[in-house]
Amino acid sequence: MISITGDGGIPNEFTYPDYRIEKGFPTPLAAKAKIYSPKLTISHDIIRSQHGGQSRLFFYGWASYFDVFDSASVRTTEFCHEIRILEVEPNGLKFEVSAHWDHNSQK
Repeated sequence: MISITGDGGIPNEFTYPDYRIEKGFPTPLAAKAKIYSPKLTISHDIIRSQHGGQSRLFFYGWASYFDVFDSASVRTTEFCHEIRILEVEPNGLKFEVSAHWDHNSQK
């Protein structure tokens, strides 16, 4: 997840770090298996900044896998979504998640 100050998008030079790999925790996934992520916690400061229009919030990731028809080829599926806070209410949030133009692809 990344919070970008201002109304611009993700900078071209952003490296999309893989925090799970950096900390030594790659997540293997077998064919036809499911995986669930841990709870995503977003700080109040980031929520207020995004809701107030001072920043944009993106959630990104990817999965690399071996192609079933060509086991020598490693394929990658990337995703990137923007999270927009629509309303901040006493008991929760209303938000929207939409695909971001960049980094939604299969290679």
